[in-house]
Parts: sequence; C-alpha cells; structure tokens
Amino acid sequence: MRQLGDQQALTERIVTFKKQTTPHAEPCQTEGSILAWAKERKLDAVVWTALTSNFEKEAKKPFSIDAVAAYVKTLSPAGKAKAAEYVWRAPEFVQTAVRLALQQEPWFS
Repeated sequence: MRQLGDQQALTERIVTFKKQTTPHAEPCQTEGSILAWAKERKLDAVVWTALTSNFEKEAKKPFSIDAVAAYVKTLSPAGKAKAAEYVWRAPEFVQTAVRLALQQEPWFS
C-alpha cells in the first residue's frame, strides 16, 4: 500500500509543478516513463522542464538531425564534451533521433 501511495504522491507533485509553471501545457507524453524512472531510483520528486527547442535561434538554421550533428561538430572540444555529457546524463528511457545520431559520431565515444 505504501508504494502506491508514494507513486500517487510523486504523480501529484509532478502534476502540481506542471500546473504551477505551465498551466496551458499539453500533458507530457513521457510522464509515465518519468514516474517509472523516479520510482526505480526511489526519488521523492522530479523536475522535468519540457523546454521548447531554441535550435533555430542559436544555430540560425532549421532544425533537423543532420543540422544538429553539423552544429555540434563546429563546437570547441569543451563544447563537444558538454554536449556529450548532456546526452550521457539523460535517463536511458530518453531516446531521441538526435541522441542516436550524436552517439554514432566518431568523436562522441
């Protein structure tokens, strides 16, 4: 019974956080995965920002997988290291086309 209560409490915290910060936002498609990930790690709360992309603004090009890979290649070694760290630190269930493309780059590993 405690597990169910813990999961409900975590769900309520996430929903409350979403309502407070983005009252107009659509339900998060990955919410179930986030809850499972948090439960597995026995976390009390999770902050998931669900930020919109700023790629076009920063790179001055339309977003595409190839454009992201090309952009990351232009970064300094320190910038590439930060990009790789960002990908490595993302929870395993966060599988995106960008993540897959970057992980296949020779400089990534």
